[in-house]
Amino acid sequence: MRVYAPYPEDYFYDVHLGYFVIGTVHYDYDGKACCEEWTEHSLCEHARDKGYTVYEDYCYISTEDSPYDSNGYVSYVLVP
Repeated sequence: MRVYAPYPEDYFYDVHLGYFVIGTVHYDYDGKACCEEWTEHSLCEHARDKGYTVYEDYCYISTEDSPYDSNGYVSYVLVP
């Protein structure tokens, strides 16, 4: 997992979402990124098992030019 946020605040802020960071997930296979959808589902399942609120495939973002295994939807995990 990689987490992104601007320095030095280490978070983003939106009046509707509150404080947040952006994260990406994938497994490496033979030195290449793969399995984004499976990895995203696994992360959401793990977060849900830990009691976090999870919105899987929360909203669509265009990834038509992506060479990766992505359906274009992002998931949202609420971490208090």
